[in-house]
Amino acid sequence: MRTDIQCLRGIAIIFVLSFHLAPNLFVNGFLGVDIFVKKIYILDALPEYSENFFTLFLHYLITRPEDMELLHLNKKKADLDMKNVRKRLRMIKCTKCELFDLSHLFVENDKYLTFDRENMMSYVDNSVHLTTAGVAPCDPIFKNITKEILNKF
Repeated sequence: MRTDIQCLRGIAIIFVLSFHLAPNLFVNGFLGVDIFVKKIYILDALPEYSENFFTLFLHYLITRPEDMELLHLNKKKADLDMKNVRKRLRMIKCTKCELFDLSHLFVENDKYLTFDRENMMSYVDNSVHLTTAGVAPCDPIFKNITKEILNKF
């Protein structure tokens, strides 16, 4: 684990907590960042995977390959779990902020897919970050955001 990155994360957390605890201290935006930023992209809620999902995925892959489909998430339940998070995200009062949703990219019928069936690769790791396989379906949206940003320069 890189200590320099961990220190930067710690400093960022301190600033975020400070902003939420005393927003009137930052009258010109969060440390003036809004002066330089034209748009802020915020990732909308993703389905809630179980903790250590990747370990579970590997366990099924090795010991129960015939049951792999059981790992996909029930869409109705996952949407209900994400309801409050999405509600809070929509409460953000920021004219420069834009939420973008990736969850629809993982929907098939009544399930949120949790792995790539063709390559048998999990979409998330144990810390519930998207893996390379999880980022692949998102590429078209990321490319559109990139084009939008580059076109403004």
